[in-house]
Order: sequence, then C-alpha cells, then structure tokens
Amino acid sequence: MDTSANGDYLEMLQIAAARAAGSLLLNGDCGGPRPFPSFQLLLWDEAPQVMGAAGDAAKFHLAPVKNRAKVEAAIERAMGITPDEFYEGYERDLLQTMDLSHDSPSCGSPAGAVCRTNANSLTLPHNPSKNHAKRPRSTEQ
Repeated sequence: MDTSANGDYLEMLQIAAARAAGSLLLNGDCGGPRPFPSFQLLLWDEAPQVMGAAGDAAKFHLAPVKNRAKVEAAIERAMGITPDEFYEGYERDLLQTMDLSHDSPSCGSPAGAVCRTNANSLTLPHNPSKNHAKRPRSTEQ
C-alpha cells in the first residue's frame, strides 16, 4: 500500500481507538480517503463487516484490524475515483460541515457552490478545501 493509503488506514485506526476510549468527535467520519461518502460506499462493498460495526465504538475499534486487507482494498479503490466523483462527494462533505450560504471569500464561488479551482494558481493542483477554509462553519449538527 502506498504511503497516503497507509496514512488513511492509520487514520481510521486512530479515530476508532479514540471513539472506543469515549472521545466524542465532531463528525461521523471514520477516517480514510476523501470524500467520505464515496469511501463509505466502497467500504460497504469491500468490508461490510466493518461498516456494520460502525454504530458500536468498541466493535468498530477492532473491525479495521480484523479486516485489514478488505479495508486496504477499499482505500485503494477510493484513491482511483474520478475527479467528478471526488468533487460530488467532497461537496456533500462540505455541505455537512460548512455554511455555504455565503460566497467563498477565497475563490468567489457563489453561495451553495463548491469550486473546482485553485484560487491561487492556474497551474497548481486544485485544492477546494483550502479555498473554502475561510467560509464559516455550519452551526447545524
């Protein structure tokens, strides 16, 4: 598994350990590659026993370890999603965590929209999370 995929797996383990220890985290994400909705669907496909344990912090803490090969397969598949799939899922993630009722102060995306640009460069990779970082956080949970 490449370094970024290994990091995604380790992130899942850390989040699972924190929840098993009683930590309350701000979102329902289990970690792994972004966007979360796309990864979650792939994880259901590759390792349904992991996703089935997601509602129980103690069981979920062990599930990625017991099913490591399947989790890694889902991570690898998630890293190959198309840009359109990525942005659709990323937009769903942002709509849950950010208040998109205002234009983006970084890139000028209109209210309700997630941009697909790099606000600082036409040649560097796109980074909408950085572009939207200055938007206010959603107050709904």
